[in-house]
Amino acid sequence: MNPLTRSKNTIILPVLIALTLICFGLSPTTRAVDPPLDGGYPHGNTAEGEDALFSLTTGFGNTATGFDALFSIIDLGTLGGTYSAGQAINNRGQVVGESYTTSGELHAFLWQDGTMIDLGTLGGTYSSARGINERGQVVGSNTIGSGESRAFLWQNGVLTDLGTLGGPSIGSTANAINNQGQVVGASGTSTGELHAFLWQDGIMTDLGVLSGTFSSAQSINEHGQIVGFGEGYSFIWQHGTMTDLILMTAGRSSARLRLTLGQRTGPSSCRVTR
Repeated sequence: MNPLTRSKNTIILPVLIALTLICFGLSPTTRAVDPPLDGGYPHGNTAEGEDALFSLTTGFGNTATGFDALFSIIDLGTLGGTYSAGQAINNRGQVVGESYTTSGELHAFLWQDGTMIDLGTLGGTYSSARGINERGQVVGSNTIGSGESRAFLWQNGVLTDLGTLGGPSIGSTANAINNQGQVVGASGTSTGELHAFLWQDGIMTDLGVLSGTFSSAQSINEHGQIVGFGEGYSFIWQHGTMTDLILMTAGRSSARLRLTLGQRTGPSSCRVTR
């Protein structure tokens, strides 16, 4: 071998080995904390990345796989009793629900930043929070001094009675609120029926029923579209009209079927009817 070639190989080979070792040593994967990447974390989790998984929730550039990877269950606690249940959460991580107090009453709560806040009642012994929007406004149901149920809105530390549709004996309950402050739920009417309602700007509107004597609004989006259910049907309410979701879906499916059959027999026979 040429002495010059031998000399070059003698110099280059150690340099390549050194560079390889340096790159390997700087690799984020090799700096993940113990145990090694063999599924040694709980539930078969593995991790890689710079400073990965010091506490299973911190570090930079982490990659995790496996059941419950990088997730954990947080106990929200109670209001002093032995039971609590979260029922809704917004994108800010605020949680609402219900919990027993030290006196044994069931009260609505707002949980945020590790603290559970008792939302109280409007004179009764019961309250439960069902929904919260991005503004931190909370809705639910509670009892007043007479024991009757009332839908409530909680904001800035104040509970507001949303009233009823005229039926004090049945009362009312609120189930959801959107970011416009529109509230939906169900309320007793003056005739003793239970109807879905929309509450906004201090006014409760009766959404009616499609059949029977019962309906309840369960959710509302930012467009003011409301969904709920009644006796044997699910509904969507929009633009002042309540529509049976099952019949609406069936109608659209039938229209699509007629369109398909029409296309098969020729353009002139293609009709879409509802």
